[in-house]
Amino acid sequence: GAPREIKRHYRGGDLLEVVCREWMRALDVVRASPLVTEAALYGTAIHARVSEARQAVPALEQALASAGVQVVAIAPIAPTLEDVFVALVTAA
Repeated sequence: GAPREIKRHYRGGDLLEVVCREWMRALDVVRASPLVTEAALYGTAIHARVSEARQAVPALEQALASAGVQVVAIAPIAPTLEDVFVALVTAA
């Protein structure tokens, strides 16, 4: 289908973009969180799939701060085609 149609079928909770200065350390922390079902690096940002963004954002901020990782931003985003592809491939 069309890209818009494919994105509409993305199911998997909310998607967060996590931007930190030390993105490789941040990726390890994000992946270790029980609230994160999947995390992948997109450039120097992390896309993390969570069931509920409202609950996950403060928990991830706290986990990253506890690990000494400076958070630039954590915000919900709409999934890209690449996010949908990664979700479909990992689910298969």
